[in-house]
Amino acid sequence: MKLYGEDLNTLDRLTGEIKNVLNKVPGVADLSAEANKGKPQLVIKVDRESAARYGINADEILEVVQAGIGGATVSTLIDGTKRFDIAVRLADEFRADPASIAAIPIRTGEGALVPFSQVAKIEMAE
Repeated sequence: MKLYGEDLNTLDRLTGEIKNVLNKVPGVADLSAEANKGKPQLVIKVDRESAARYGINADEILEVVQAGIGGATVSTLIDGTKRFDIAVRLADEFRADPASIAAIPIRTGEGALVPFSQVAKIEMAE
């Protein structure tokens, strides 16, 4: 059984209530509760005003995030009848570090490069 929600206190309370009910059901054994608390997540909030001033649209920001964090196929290697995608992405230590992501250069509408932090706020959240 899985419970989802925003309010951790409510989830904890409901988990306890469900365990109490299930413990009374004949044949039920080894009940345990697992929480995904504390899993850090990278949160990127686009500063739309700043992005617009630089002539950068949301799609361009999404491309930077997708390529750097998720990876992007940049080419295909053909070896006889076999095809291999060539993908690039940031190294693990850079993908998990907000400061490293903030420093990624992004091209403005005029062709200049500015750090990603000029158009988005990057932080870790739980």
